[in-house]
Amino acid sequence: MTLLVAFSNGKTAWMGGDSFASFGEGIVIVPPKITRKPRALFGAAGTFRLCNLAHRAFEEWYEEGYTDPNDLVDMIEQYFAPVDANTRLSNDDYTFQAILAQNGELYAFGEQLDMAQIVGPYPRYYAVGAPSSFALGALASMTHYGEPKSEEARIKHVFTLTAAFSPSIAKPFYVYRVSRERDVVVSAEQPEREAHAEEEEP
Repeated sequence: MTLLVAFSNGKTAWMGGDSFASFGEGIVIVPPKITRKPRALFGAAGTFRLCNLAHRAFEEWYEEGYTDPNDLVDMIEQYFAPVDANTRLSNDDYTFQAILAQNGELYAFGEQLDMAQIVGPYPRYYAVGAPSSFALGALASMTHYGEPKSEEARIKHVFTLTAAFSPSIAKPFYVYRVSRERDVVVSAEQPEREAHAEEEEP
C-alpha cells in the first residue's frame, strides 16, 4: 500500500511518497520510501522484502559510480536472487514497482524487472502503487488544465486528493527534488499540522 509520484521538467525531477504500510495484521507508518542521493532519487512500491532489497541495490549502484539504469536492473535482479523467481512472479504477495529519477529523466521498473524510460514532451510524470491511476489522472489534470502551481505543490496536492478517496496511503507525505545543479531538497507534510518545507544541508 504505497503511492510514489514523480515529475520532471527535463532539468529537475521531483518525487513524492507516502508513509503507509501494512505489516501482518497491522498498519504501520514507515520511514520515507524514497532513497535520495545528490543526483538521483529511487522509490519502490510493493512487498517489504523486495523493496528493501531494491533500495540496497540502488545504494550500491549509486555508490559504485554507475549511471546506466540497465545496470541497476541487473543489480536488483542479483539482490532478488534469494527469492525464488517463480514464487515471486506467481505469488500475489510478492509485488514490485519502482521509479528512478536521474539527471532530469524518469525511469519505471516493473514486476518482471523490466525497465522503461518515460519519454515524450516535458513535463513528464509517472506514478506507481495501489492508487497510481487516480494520482496520474489528478496530476495530468492539474498540469495541463489547472491553475499554475509549483511542481512540489502539484505533487503535494495529488497526495491530498488521493488520500481523500483511497485508504491505501497516509501522512506524512514527502516530496524530494534533485537536479543537475543542486543537491536534494526535501519537504514533508506531517500529520495534524500544516505542510512545511525544509532544506537539508548538502
